[in-house]
Formats: sequence, structure tokens, C-alpha cells
Amino acid sequence: MGEVIKLDQRDVQRKGGLCVKYPSSYVVCETLRSFSIRRVLDVTFGKGRFYKLCRRDIEFLIASDPIRWEWLVIPDAFYQATVWQLYRLLKSGEVRVDGVDCVVADPPRWNPNAEYKKREEYNFLVGTHGLIFEYTSKIADLASSKYILIHYNRVIDIENYTPVRIVEFKWFARYLNTKDKNTSYYVLYGRKD
Repeated sequence: MGEVIKLDQRDVQRKGGLCVKYPSSYVVCETLRSFSIRRVLDVTFGKGRFYKLCRRDIEFLIASDPIRWEWLVIPDAFYQATVWQLYRLLKSGEVRVDGVDCVVADPPRWNPNAEYKKREEYNFLVGTHGLIFEYTSKIADLASSKYILIHYNRVIDIENYTPVRIVEFKWFARYLNTKDKNTSYYVLYGRKD
């Protein structure tokens, strides 16, 4: 298993600037920079919040999502598709993605009992988390991606990939029912050779 970093949202926000509003972007951008990842395919793009602090560092950003949300960050290419629809488009050759360093997945609606009132995109889940992860891995294989970055409430196993960096992130929100459930994991997986 790779390096494990424990990080508190409040420590990120103390850095000031855009880190106050986009602490998750800090975690993602530091991970991408640390591994020289410059070509990204995000299969659960949403509004692009992950890339707010490092968009200029990303050479090519490909986005996919079943809905075209109002973007915070503009990708270089966008496919309005679920992760398995994108997989089929790639497999059939209708869509090509060359030179992708990392495939990213951050599935919405981790807690079926919670409703996100300020971020509509967090409530929109098509399929299951397991299905999203399975097809993220298949897309990474098709794209010959060296890395997969998963944001989820636990570390999961990804076939043909092993964790190279795990960021255990303590987040804080004004939601109900978050006591002892405020940890998420940003896991960068590297392809097994």
C-alpha cells in the first residue's frame, strides 16, 4: 500500500484564498501535481470542482457526466454520458481518448438517506457506486491510464491497480447525521505492472 496522508479540511482552509471554498480541489490538485499527472479523464465530472485550484496545470481535461451541469471549471472535451455509456463509446471507437494519465471517479450520493440542498449534482446517481467503479477501471484499461483516482467513503479494491497514495480527509459540514461519518478517502491507484 502507498503513502497515507491524514488531512483535516480546516487545515486546508487555513491556507486561505480558494482553499477556503474548494478544499477538495486542494487534495486532488496536490495529488495530481505530486505524480506529474497532466492529462485527466473525469467520468463523474459534475461541475468540475476538483480542478478549481489547478486547471491551468492540467494539459488536457476530459469530462463525462450524464448531465451537463453549470461548470465551475471548463473541460477541454465533454461527453454527456454515464460511465458505462462512455465505456461503450470508447470500446466501439466512437470516442477516442489518447494519452490519459489518470481516470477520476467521485460518485455522487454516498448516503442514500441524505439530501444535498445546495449541490444538486451530488444527489444525481445513475446506477450504483460499484458499477461506477467497475466501469471506471474498464475505461482506465481501455485508455491505458497509469492511474485511477477515486474519492469515496472508504478505500476499495480496484482490479489491476494498487493504492500508491491515500489521503484520509476529515471534512466538516452543517449537515445532520454526519457525526463519526465525516471521513472520506482520496485514493490514487497505480497500475500493477
